[in-house]
Order: sequence, then structure tokens, then C-alpha cells
Amino acid sequence: MSKKLSNELLTVQKPLIKYAVEAGWKYIPSADAVPLRQGESGIFFCRILSDKLIELNHGLVTSENVNEIVERLESVSNTIEGNAEILGWLRGEKSIYD
Repeated sequence: MSKKLSNELLTVQKPLIKYAVEAGWKYIPSADAVPLRQGESGIFFCRILSDKLIELNHGLVTSENVNEIVERLESVSNTIEGNAEILGWLRGEKSIYD
């Protein structure tokens, strides 16, 4: 592991994990997370995301269209603009045509 990544792990990632666990989040070890993300390059825990999208958007998101929504979320760029777009969806600031 490079020195820069090692420093990031110690100064950013581990304290953030500790804070999240203290706040009630469940820590998922990397070995368990990779299959949930469907591989190293995956962003989301796809099955959990799909189930929650259907549950929280009953009647609008269905098993027939949920994969299209997940793919749309996965296609958002990994930039600050992409982060803002995802945040807008989470806050309910964006909508879809029904």
C-alpha cells in the first residue's frame, strides 16, 4: 500500500468508519461488501438498493423498472457534480415522469 493511501486510511477512512458505527450505521467489511457491490468496480449494494427503491416508492418503482433506475444512478459521474446530482435525488429535489 502506498504511503498516501496508508495515510488516508488512518486519517480519513478509519475515523469516518468509527464515527458512522457510533452513529448507528453497520460496518460491512470489504470482503463482504465486494460481492454486495457485484465486484470491485460496483458502487452500490445493488440488491439492497433495488429492494429499498421498490419499498420506498411503492407503485412507482417496480421489479420491472428498478434495474433501469439503478443503472441510471450508477452512470452518474464520480465528480463533485455527480455527488450533487445523487444528493438531489436523495433529498427529493429531483423527480421522474410517471
